Amino acid sequence: MDIAQIKSTICAHCRRREVVINEKEGTAVCKNCGLVKEFSMIDTTAEWCAGAEPSTMDRTGSNINPNLESFGIEGNITGPAGVENSIQKATKRFVSRTDSNIKASMVMIKGFIRALNLTRSCSEMALDLYAAGEKKSIFPSKPIEARLAACVFMASKIVGRSKDLKELLSVVRLKRRDVTRCYKAITKNMPTSTVSIDYAEKVSNICRTLEISDIIEKACRQCVEIVMERELLTGKNPNTIAGVAIYLVTKDSPFSLPIDNIANASGIKGQTIQRNLNYILHLQKELIPAWFRPYLK
Repeated sequence: MDIAQIKSTICAHCRRREVVINEKEGTAVCKNCGLVKEFSMIDTTAEWCAGAEPSTMDRTGSNINPNLESFGIEGNITGPAGVENSIQKATKRFVSRTDSNIKASMVMIKGFIRALNLTRSCSEMALDLYAAGEKKSIFPSKPIEARLAACVFMASKIVGRSKDLKELLSVVRLKRRDVTRCYKAITKNMPTSTVSIDYAEKVSNICRTLEISDIIEKACRQCVEIVMERELLTGKNPNTIAGVAIYLVTKDSPFSLPIDNIANASGIKGQTIQRNLNYILHLQKELIPAWFRPYLK
């Protein structure tokens, strides 16, 4: 179980989600009741340099990157000048051209992300899209900047931080038709699994923010899965879909919450939830899990 999963789990003793990770000691302890959930945990990230001071600790290498054929595992070679140079030259010959292109793309994507004030998760998603697209050769013969811009544009939609195409173009300074063609190539050829979103997990995150009970969270997770299976809100902001599912489940139950509270926790407006709710409200009883329906008024 990774750190993110441990943090999100419920304490077996007090049933609270307050598990704290101490990476130095390798323990996971419930802050509320003190139950030790995990111990002797292994740090799977890159290791520290031997003898590094806590204030100036340096990594021996970056985290593994699954988009690179070498997985980003590298090292510096030192030794007598002649030997060092010859070994480094030989090493460079074995670095694949694909890895070189991906590394250059990472730098450009990070530049776009900073300029658009987007998150690290958006940067990682854009790189995943670009790497998958290049492996499948789905992009038209357009500049690499246009391909990367299209991946950033798609990634911003997936992570719920959608940017306007006009805003993107003002940053990347490319022709609209180039970016649009690359974007269409992604939407047409990329397998759904590549750009899939865990809507149930989004619902859980919002429920935790709202401090909703586990039984309501379970009903909301199942509701959003039914909504997506029936493709009722396809193309909508993922946070909007999650917010609508939560409001749909709770609004006619004894556990109802103000729509603005759900909207704030989802990072959207209450009007957005209400507008999208109108599309599926007539299917409310079909979308809410059967076991939860007796709770409805």
